[in-house]
Amino acid sequence: MAPDVQVLSARRPPLGLRDAIVVGLFFAGVVALSLGVSTTSTLAFAASFVTALLLVPPVARFVRARGWEVLPGGRSVHVRRTPLLGGVSIFIPFFVATVLAGWLGDRKAFGLAAGAVVMLVCGVYDDVRGVRPRVKIAAQLAAGACLVVAGFRLPTISVPGLGTLPLGVLEIPVILFWVTLAANAVNLTDGMDGLAASLAIVGCAGCVLVGAHVVPAVVLAGASLGFLRHNLAPASIFLGDAGSMLIGYALAAFALDAPASVNAPVAYGLLAYSIGDVGLAITRRLLRGKPIFVGDKSHIHHKLREHLHGRFAPLSVAIAFASIQLALALTVPGVVSLALSFVLWITLAVALMAIGRVRIRHLLSARGAFQRLHLIRRYVAGRLRLTETKAEIEDVLQRFVYDVRIASLELGDLRFPGVETAGAAVVEIDVPLKTRAARWTWVPSDEQRALDDERRAVICEVIRSAEERLLLLAARGLLDPPAAP
Repeated sequence: MAPDVQVLSARRPPLGLRDAIVVGLFFAGVVALSLGVSTTSTLAFAASFVTALLLVPPVARFVRARGWEVLPGGRSVHVRRTPLLGGVSIFIPFFVATVLAGWLGDRKAFGLAAGAVVMLVCGVYDDVRGVRPRVKIAAQLAAGACLVVAGFRLPTISVPGLGTLPLGVLEIPVILFWVTLAANAVNLTDGMDGLAASLAIVGCAGCVLVGAHVVPAVVLAGASLGFLRHNLAPASIFLGDAGSMLIGYALAAFALDAPASVNAPVAYGLLAYSIGDVGLAITRRLLRGKPIFVGDKSHIHHKLREHLHGRFAPLSVAIAFASIQLALALTVPGVVSLALSFVLWITLAVALMAIGRVRIRHLLSARGAFQRLHLIRRYVAGRLRLTETKAEIEDVLQRFVYDVRIASLELGDLRFPGVETAGAAVVEIDVPLKTRAARWTWVPSDEQRALDDERRAVICEVIRSAEERLLLLAARGLLDPPAAP
């Protein structure tokens, strides 16, 4: 899925501030590894950090030259075109390290590398062309299968205070489910500059502390820190699905080698923020009647950004929250840590709802409108895929304008009148596109802010889908290509 992203301002902060943060974290990591682990791990951390740091600029130039960028508007809140595929800079050192570990005798490392390739290929294709959720899930299951073939096992699930559950024939299905859950969780929570990379560092620190795949973990942490230098707000490049799914997959694999007596709470602790936020997101979307895999701007990090001021304050709070839950999982693993984590999530959710004056009845009252909006979105998307002429695209868009009740739509040289506004205050919305300008007008509601946000996102998606279809028809010679703005 496309990421929700955060930029507080188009103006970059002084380079010294971001450099100071990253360099400080780098030296803290080097000192901690030197004192507590090994020289090999320290060198691996430093090498992966430098490699990712140097890889990001050429990757960004390559991606930007091909137009593989996230555009402002829709479900995004950033203010400029930003290249995707930053995850490639993390994948390369991680892949090299795991292959070397395999050649040195760690047979599991080959499976880890193979699954990483599957995640990268699926993620890159999704970032460039887009794939359906079921294709992503199939790729994540394939990556999990690579781990199983390589020897990753989970014979039991243990929670101190509750006991141990032998999995038996359910072992492989549970491993595949866990990998899929982790990859999707990190992917869905990659919605704020620096968040996913920071969560990767926190999770890898936990892996080092419990001794789970220490060298691959420190390599992933070092690469994530090198990427973070370019991804702190305002980001100059995004991870994309290629990076977020890779991080979730890797942390899930590391968690499979957590100590058997505490594997469930430790595994949760490594991914506590992502899993908890996704749980709340699924609950919220079910209450609203919208598809689970369709993004929104109501995640915990979005609410933190809305209520906290400062460039790094929302990220700092989110990472502190994740670190607290990891610390609980490592210090009091079992029923205690899981119960405390649940209480923390409920407390945070209730506090944010109270601050934002959100009520459950508000979510339920708009359920029908959300369902109708997404039914229209799916119908229009299907119609657009079947269009073969410009006239057919015009017909689909004209019908869409009336269905979503907007006042007008302009897409290049195409004009579509909409519903009458009866003298109400009309708001104009510009939609940045790859090759042309688009603008639509409407009368927003003062009472249904979440529904209005969803309408804006859906309208933006449909306009961009229509532009892509027009470009495809032009490439086939069925109509003239649009002039560049």
